[in-house]
Amino acid sequence: MNIAKALVIASLLLLGLTGYQAMQYRETLRLEQLEFTGLPGSLLLNLVVAAVIGLVGGVQYWGNFSPIRLADNPRPIHLRPLRPEFMAFTHRGEVLSSLPHIRAAASVPTIR
Repeated sequence: MNIAKALVIASLLLLGLTGYQAMQYRETLRLEQLEFTGLPGSLLLNLVVAAVIGLVGGVQYWGNFSPIRLADNPRPIHLRPLRPEFMAFTHRGEVLSSLPHIRAAASVPTIR
């Protein structure tokens, strides 16, 4: 087993342990009838450490990322086809323009 997979597994185990400790802490507060004000710093530190270990292990496990290169496309950006599925012609401007106070505010001239 390589080190990256071990890091991911260790991260998941540490996250599970931290969640279990948080539940135990809440149960202890409930039994002592104390108000919950937040988790202890040690649990928050465990959470951050587990997340960092998981990120490092995940990046190492799934290999090298290839960069996104816009320059690889031979056509300039203004000659690329339009994407009509991303164009929205029904938007909130239609509804807002029908409201009288919006129409009145839009007709007020501005000082330049």
